[in-house]
Amino acid sequence: MDIKIDIGAMRHRVSLMQPSQMADSIGDIGEPVVFAERWAEVRTLSGQEFYRSQQFTSEANRLVVMRYLAGVVPSMTVQFGTRSFEILWVENVEERNVKLNLYVKEVL
Repeated sequence: MDIKIDIGAMRHRVSLMQPSQMADSIGDIGEPVVFAERWAEVRTLSGQEFYRSQQFTSEANRLVVMRYLAGVVPSMTVQFGTRSFEILWVENVEERNVKLNLYVKEVL
């Protein structure tokens, strides 16, 4: 079975941010750094997706769909314009390294 990616829906530019590994002179960890910038689809979860995501987390309220990118982990955040989203769960669709679904919640 082929995994379909709707390229036209990927109209949102997002940045994947990872925690900084550098500490300042006081020992405080710095601001997150850019891991990658990608085109993605950012949308509110549909009923079925919301139900499915609740099996893993009860807080996901958005889905970020993008082409596969190795190294994306839940400790990262998604920056979309001025909005920031915490990654709760990363799904490598059918383990085919073609498409990633990121289940996220907005950080206010």
